[in-house]
This record gives sequence, structure tokens and C-alpha cells, in this order.
Amino acid sequence: MAKIARRRGYSYRVTDLSYPAIAVSNPANALGAKISGGLAYAFGRSVDSGVTNLKNYYQSVVRSCPNTLWVLGGYSQGALVVERAVKVFKAAKVVYVGLFGDPWTYLPEGKGLNPKACRGRDLSAYRVYAPDCKTYSGSLGMQNPYVPSGLNGKYGLWCNRRDYVCGSTRLLFNNSGHLKYAEYNDFVWMAEKVEKKLPSRTRLATLANKTDEEGDDDLDEVEDLIEAHLSSDEYLVSSSGTVTLDASNSFSLGHEIVDYQWSVKGEDFWSSGTESSIQRDVFFPRQYTVRLRIVDDAGRTAEASAKIVVYEGEPQSNVIAAPNNATAEYKNGEINVQ
Repeated sequence: MAKIARRRGYSYRVTDLSYPAIAVSNPANALGAKISGGLAYAFGRSVDSGVTNLKNYYQSVVRSCPNTLWVLGGYSQGALVVERAVKVFKAAKVVYVGLFGDPWTYLPEGKGLNPKACRGRDLSAYRVYAPDCKTYSGSLGMQNPYVPSGLNGKYGLWCNRRDYVCGSTRLLFNNSGHLKYAEYNDFVWMAEKVEKKLPSRTRLATLANKTDEEGDDDLDEVEDLIEAHLSSDEYLVSSSGTVTLDASNSFSLGHEIVDYQWSVKGEDFWSSGTESSIQRDVFFPRQYTVRLRIVDDAGRTAEASAKIVVYEGEPQSNVIAAPNNATAEYKNGEINVQ
């Protein structure tokens, strides 16, 4: 982020927001967060503290430098802090908000047995990376509407596969994806989004709730990163239906993508030019592999692939519905469910 700020002629400050975050590995903390939607008990008080600290920091900076532009990043519990605090920020001064593993995820296109996201349709504008097409709501509920007033086009959501916290799985112990946002270069991906939204010249950009742990040298190593991304890694389509394949979240850091190339049913790659989204008709029940190749203005390429599963009739759900009348009590170090 510092490298990008300098390249665009900005002065900058990176701030790691300090507040007493708590671990949900403690069963009592986890239970309190779950039953209150993250709003009460020890977890909720921790979030409240973070929100207060971020609001106070914002006010102190604005008093001394009112033209500051803001880039906010929040991970896990930090995403809740940013979501609540950003509502007091002046929207025109917010460049971008990146949320990773958000417990209040809301992706309406992921609802139902055959959600629209599985057909690549009606994807939320803030959906940067959520490859599990049935991701609908976070583990602590959802924020609806997800994007506060005035911040449309400035929000980005990342939700890895196997991330119970942001709702890509409902299996509590299948949470390995929640720890891999840095490993998957998602923060670099966010930096690319930010650079595209920065005005040509300003005095200061501030990043809240994210530490610049990698440092400038590591950013030097990834500044030429190019990655191809499809909106899902599995599309479910009824026979004689249409699937939308969206590659708009592909990126080439510091360069422009000049060509999107496709192979949908095993044919040779063909080009859609600079159009990052295509539609294809499917007729017979079977499984296809779609391949995407992107080319940037430096001649570099990257590829991605996904499955298209075509079925007859309605898809069957293999999800067992949870009881809606259960109660839980934490006592003597144990959680009792009734």
C-alpha cells in the first residue's frame, strides 16, 4: 500500500487500530457472539470498543487534516468494527473499504437450493471474491443493506471457501479458509482495487485496521502480480439454460487487462476482447470445464478454470436444516444445547 501511495504522489500513514479484541476460541465468548449476533456479551463489548476507537481516531485526524482520504480494511471481528464505524465517515473521503472473512456477510444471490450466484447472475457489486456460490450470510447474521449510503462502488467483500465465519460453510470445524487471506494475496488484490479508485493527486491516504506487516520490499515482489478470477469455481445450470461467466475481478497490478480469452466446452481459446463477462447456453445434462485466460498490456497472462454442472429438473439439497427452536447454555465449562 505504501508503494502505491508513493507511486501515485501521495503522502500516507498506515495505522493499526488498537482495541481489546477477544478470541472466540473461548466457548463462552463464541456462544455470546452467536446468540447476540456479535452485538453483546464480551464479544460485543470488544467490537464496541473498537468502533469507539476508530471513530475517535477519525475525528482526531479530520481536525488536523480535513482533506484526508481513507482506505479501511477489516478482517474477521475487525470487519464488524469497520462496518459500524465507517457510517460516521464522510463518504466522499472514503476511497475503499475491504472486508475479509466478515461475520456479517450478506450475498442475497447465494440464497436457495439453486441460487442465482451458481448461474453467475445478479452478483452483488461488492462481491470481490466468494467462490462458493451458495454463500449467503455470515456466521453472526447479515448486514442488510450491506453497503452504507454513499459508499456504493467503494466496498469489497472477500469470503474464502471453507470459512465458517463469513458463511461459505456451515460446518463449524471446517474453517481453514478463514486463516488464508494473506496467503491468497487478498490484501494485494485490495491494493489493486484501491489504486484504480484513487484520484490523480491528494495529500494523504490512511489505512485503518490493517498492519503493513509485509513492508515495502515484499510489495516490490508482488507489484507485477497478475491473477485471473471467475465469479465462482462451480456453476449449476438447468438444461436448456444460460450461464453467465464473469471474470471482472481478474486483475493485473499496475497494468490493464486488454484481452479475455475463453474455452467453455473444450474448444480452442477465443477472445471476448475487453469484455470481462460472457453468457453461454447449455442444453444437455453433463459437466463442462470453462477455462479463462487473461492478457495484460505487458503481454503477461494468467489462467483460471471452473466447472459448469448441467442438470435436469431441480437440484437436490444435501444440507440438513438446523432446528429453529434450540436453546444453549454455557455452564461449568460446557455448552448444553436443548
